[in-house]
Amino acid sequence: MRGERLLSRLRRRKGGREGRLRGTEKKYIEAIGSIQERTGEDRACTNDIAEMLGVRPASVTEMLIKLEARGLVDHRAYHGASLTTAGRKAAAGIRERHPRISRFLELIGVPSEHAGCEAFQLEHNLKGDTVEQLVRFYEYLEGSRRGRALLKRFGSNRRQRAVKGGCPL
Repeated sequence: MRGERLLSRLRRRKGGREGRLRGTEKKYIEAIGSIQERTGEDRACTNDIAEMLGVRPASVTEMLIKLEARGLVDHRAYHGASLTTAGRKAAAGIRERHPRISRFLELIGVPSEHAGCEAFQLEHNLKGDTVEQLVRFYEYLEGSRRGRALLKRFGSNRRQRAVKGGCPL
């Protein structure tokens, strides 16, 4: 009953940030897509999502109701959730950025064993415009002759000052 009231209230809400996803919403969308891919099932079970994200199943249900109101998932109580077409598109966009952000972090000296995790944190905690600018900057550097020369110089300078040990972040 509570879920139905929340869904009804969210559907009535107008305006706002419809096109923008919060970091938490991105995590849930990515988790659902990942579980669907891994299991080959049409739906991701609430308990599987909770386990993957380290949250309570009740928190998952609440977020699924919100994501359904935004048209990103199809959620049925006791049956889990599946991504809608819009949800799959959002998940693909999120997954597409991770490798580019990870490569950028490696470029600036983050050890590769930490770059993936750090890319995940950046993707989900920075605004999309900020992440997009980082990606554009990286792609500019990688795509131009001057940029590649700068990257090479920066890389050799970075190796001379390499931090020994664990993640310096």
